[in-house]
Amino acid sequence: MLDVAYFSSPWRNSRKPAFPNLKFPSCSVGDTVRVQIPDFDRGRGEFRNVLMVVIEKADDLYRLGNERSTTEEMFSRNQFSVCHDKLIDIENISPENKSL
Repeated sequence: MLDVAYFSSPWRNSRKPAFPNLKFPSCSVGDTVRVQIPDFDRGRGEFRNVLMVVIEKADDLYRLGNERSTTEEMFSRNQFSVCHDKLIDIENISPENKSL
């Protein structure tokens, strides 16, 4: 039987993982990323992913854009994966706002 004092102790609540960003390291402005399109928003013959560029970073949230549009919403780091190569140049980003 677990002691009630264990669950309410400040030592247990103050423990945090030693490496919180190991699985999803932060990325910088200008990095090319791959965003997965939700299944209900695409047809059977359409692509599953879209390539975008990080335009803005604010408090662990990222604004993304590509040649056709810039997203209205901000993305957290676990919603996309970073590509190793820079495939899209940040100067070619469209300022028109659209949702993904």
